[in-house]
Amino acid sequence: MNKTQLEDKLVILLGNGVVTKDAFHLSLNTFDFISKKLEKEVIENSDMFWTHMSLALTRVERGDCEDGPSKAIMNEVGETPYQKDIEDIITYINSLLNQDLPEGERAYFYLHLHRVLEFN
Repeated sequence: MNKTQLEDKLVILLGNGVVTKDAFHLSLNTFDFISKKLEKEVIENSDMFWTHMSLALTRVERGDCEDGPSKAIMNEVGETPYQKDIEDIITYINSLLNQDLPEGERAYFYLHLHRVLEFN
């Protein structure tokens, strides 16, 4: 997915009231951050992450958060060789939010980002 494709997807979600303006902008800013980090304009196999991210940021803004994946899944993902990169991305997102992601949302971000980084 490139930034234009992401923006097109987010415009639809925003227009239908599924995501907020803040989630829209934070997602695009995060795309720029990850794109620069990976030195790629196209971030392969990232569609699920962007959808989850924009919805998660909307939930955080509205005070409604997910519980997160099972402990077994998180234990496996916790051993990812991409842990530092994932932490850098989550720290960046937290800085844009001016708060830390709730633990359940953070766990899902970890899961999705592992997959994104593995493919890129």
